Amino acid sequence: MKKLPGFTHDYLLSKATTPPDKTRLQRAVEPLCARHPGECGILALDNSLDAFAARYRLTEMAERTLDVQYYIWEDDMSGRLLFAVLLSAAKRGVHVRLLLDDNNTPGLDDTLRLLDSHPNIEVRLFNPFSFRTLRALGYLTDFARLNRRMHNKSYTADGVVTLVGGRNIGDAYFGAGEEPLFSDLDVMAIGPVVNDVANDFERYWRCSSVSTLQQVLSLF
Repeated sequence: MKKLPGFTHDYLLSKATTPPDKTRLQRAVEPLCARHPGECGILALDNSLDAFAARYRLTEMAERTLDVQYYIWEDDMSGRLLFAVLLSAAKRGVHVRLLLDDNNTPGLDDTLRLLDSHPNIEVRLFNPFSFRTLRALGYLTDFARLNRRMHNKSYTADGVVTLVGGRNIGDAYFGAGEEPLFSDLDVMAIGPVVNDVANDFERYWRCSSVSTLQQVLSLF
């Protein structure tokens, strides 16, 4: 059985750079934050379609960065639409970082490989499985590690708007699939809380339990 490589902090440093000009999201948000220093703006998204539209529209509006972290990303209509709009964002110069829990990525290796091949997209996996097909075998040989999963869910655009909540990515979470459907809540937020979400993303992005997609798939 092949072992996954270890990663140093330096190896996992991001390629992201920060252009000096403000994005349109920054120009829209910063005056609001200036009028309410130290406070956060919150918009509850209890409607499933609104929750999907918010993610899609944030991706379309982003000009600099998109940091996306999820426990489940389904290979269905909703998942593929969001993959497509993330790729479109990368093609116009947005730096996309996608962090997924590997427990729920069966069948996505080829899609993730395609996304990761774009120079503006980085894909990393939390606690990846050594066996890419018969994943249950991994629990027999590496249960203590693989039983630790990442349930975080966040979608942050240009470092100034974030979307967090209970929804994963998939038709059942956005009212688009067959029953049973999930009833859940997300919030879109601006203000200091965005930095908290961003810092938590960075903590996971650089942690020793996370591997780059290229390193994981190069073992097979």
